[in-house]
Amino acid sequence: MKKEKQSLTAKEAYKYFYKDSDKVKNPLDYETYRLILEKFMNYAIDEIIYEGNTLNMGHRLGHIKILKIDRVYRINKDTGKITNRKVDWKKTTEHWKKTGERKGLIFFSDDWYVKWNWDRRGGKCRVAGSSIYSFKPTHNSSRRKKLGTKGLLADAVSNDPNLHLKYEYIKRNEV
Repeated sequence: MKKEKQSLTAKEAYKYFYKDSDKVKNPLDYETYRLILEKFMNYAIDEIIYEGNTLNMGHRLGHIKILKIDRVYRINKDTGKITNRKVDWKKTTEHWKKTGERKGLIFFSDDWYVKWNWDRRGGKCRVAGSSIYSFKPTHNSSRRKKLGTKGLLADAVSNDPNLHLKYEYIKRNEV
């Protein structure tokens, strides 16, 4: 069984939007359409990351926002050591380059982390079967050396020590 494509490119969305272009009086050319999309998305991303705002997608599709969530550590009963610490690979690779050997790992020390979130609850999202849909923020592109929304968020939080205070805080229970 062939898997259906999960997302549309801007060009595919443009073609879909203007498939009946004879009904549209003044259709936009693709370059203008793409420019409008890019400007809106850059503005929305900046507002969400740097101002801590929430994007209401309208039409009862829910909200996009960033959450600050407690880290929950599990402790091994036999050894008393934490078993699920997350490695900070950026600092670890910097440490390896500095020392000249690949020895030792550096772990995240914050008691929280931030992540993108699509809020569908509380009557905010009225799409049938919304539980089967997902929101996936863009990854970093190593080929083009361009940061995705995950990388932009990580950079912003690491460069501004107080930025996390603008995000909605979720306290998790011990697991």
